[in-house]
Amino acid sequence: MRQVAGMMSELRTRDTPTPLGVATRPRTNTDFYDRYRAVHEAQVEADPRHARHTRCEEEEDLKELAASGLLHDVLVDGAWAGIVAAEPDSRRGVKGATVVELFLAPEYRGRGLGKYLSPILAKALPFADDECLMGTIHADNIPAYRAALAAGRVDVGGEIRVTL
Repeated sequence: MRQVAGMMSELRTRDTPTPLGVATRPRTNTDFYDRYRAVHEAQVEADPRHARHTRCEEEEDLKELAASGLLHDVLVDGAWAGIVAAEPDSRRGVKGATVVELFLAPEYRGRGLGKYLSPILAKALPFADDECLMGTIHADNIPAYRAALAAGRVDVGGEIRVTL
C-alpha cells in the first residue's frame, strides 16, 4: 500500500481542464449507486485481481458523506462521469481529509482525466488550505497511483498488510 498526500492549497492551484468541461457539484443523494456498484462488479468479474486494490463503498457511508457535503459528482461537459468523496481525518497525525472514492465511469476512463480528480476534489472540499488530502493506493493499482502523482500528491510512504 502506498500513502499519497498533497496540501489542499497546492492541489487547489493545479490546472483542471475547464475548457473540457471537467467540474464537480455537491451530491445530495446516492441515485448513482446501482450503476456505481454494477461497474465495480463488472470490473471484478472481468479481472478478479481488481478486487485486491479497490472496493465498492457502502451506500450508507456515501449517504453520510453526501449529508456532510463531502460527496461530489464529477461532470464532463455537464454529463455525470463519476464521483469523488473524502472524509475528515487526522489518524496519521496530519490534519485534513482522506480520499474515500475517486471514481470515473468506464466511458470516461483512459482519457487522462484521473489526474484532475484530486485537484477538483480539493477545490470542492470545505477544508483549510494548510490541511492535506491523503489516501492509500494499492501498489497494484498503477493507474490510480500515477494519477495521484500527476495530480500533485506525493508518495509519503507505504505499508505492507499481512493476514495473521
